[in-house]
Amino acid sequence: ADADTVLYRCGHLCVCYMCGLNLRQNATHNRFTCPICRAPVDDILRIYQAVAMVNKLMFKRKQID
Repeated sequence: ADADTVLYRCGHLCVCYMCGLNLRQNATHNRFTCPICRAPVDDILRIYQAVAMVNKLMFKRKQID
């Protein structure tokens, strides 16, 4: 799946939402770290990229026309 989840504190966008939930669930003592920089993660934030979706829809529309 595409990375759609930001790890709060370091800000890396590097996991999908389900992987972020799995990281949090399997954390030792409710603490886990970013897989990129190893900074402690306090929360996961799912993001939605509206611009990317609009561009994807416009590209598909051009292919149909």
